[in-house]
Amino acid sequence: MPNYPDDALLKWLEKKSRKPDQIASKVVAIFSEAGVGKTILACKLGRRVCLITNEMNGSSSLANHPDIKENVRVVPFRDWDFTAQIIPLIEDEKFVHYDGEPFDVIVLDTVSGMLTEEIQAIVKAGVTPDKGRLSAETPSQPDYLVSEQRIIPVMSAISNLTRCTVVLLSHQRLGDKLTPGANTRMDGHAAAFKVINKYVSVMAYLKMDNENRRVLQVMPNGNGVAVKTRYHFPSVFVTDDEFVAHIEKWKGVTSV
Repeated sequence: MPNYPDDALLKWLEKKSRKPDQIASKVVAIFSEAGVGKTILACKLGRRVCLITNEMNGSSSLANHPDIKENVRVVPFRDWDFTAQIIPLIEDEKFVHYDGEPFDVIVLDTVSGMLTEEIQAIVKAGVTPDKGRLSAETPSQPDYLVSEQRIIPVMSAISNLTRCTVVLLSHQRLGDKLTPGANTRMDGHAAAFKVINKYVSVMAYLKMDNENRRVLQVMPNGNGVAVKTRYHFPSVFVTDDEFVAHIEKWKGVTSV
């Protein structure tokens, strides 16, 4: 059993302890088909946004929105380990926006693409012997186990955030009612989203309606309320500004 110094324990307690009615972590998931505008919407949710992306072409859409792009710093996605390590640096204000201001929103764009890249990299690497045994991450291991294990440190880092909001973007994979974001087959995406969805308080589906309008359907986890806040969201938003305003109110709710 490790023996932690008193100073380290007190520092951790001061940082991590909170009132019972405070939001522990604020995580929003937005799903849509490609090209509908989820990256732009996500970047509207913060004053300073760190956009971690594996889709550099997707972030180029911000060029048409000068009022938004000035507040965004783009970081290329490397792997889940890298992401898990930089999230605390952003929270602790050690990595900040170009103007020196701390980020208040972290966007991962897109989680589905990042999952695919991770699995492909592991499979491409082939079997790696480790002292005569197979490595834990080899093509012989089911991809759903690999993706599940790789995403846990990232979500654990996100769960420790007290200052920043996290927005997870993904391409449309509606799946079943139990696992939004995944399909019904136990593959890499399904297993990973089973982990991710435990941390998400608000889910939104962005789509085009019959009148060619962008419509946002919100599905808070729970019966019409956001987990940990009991904030009631309208079921459908027609404008981005409407959604942004409600997210701001949701982040400010600390009591029921």
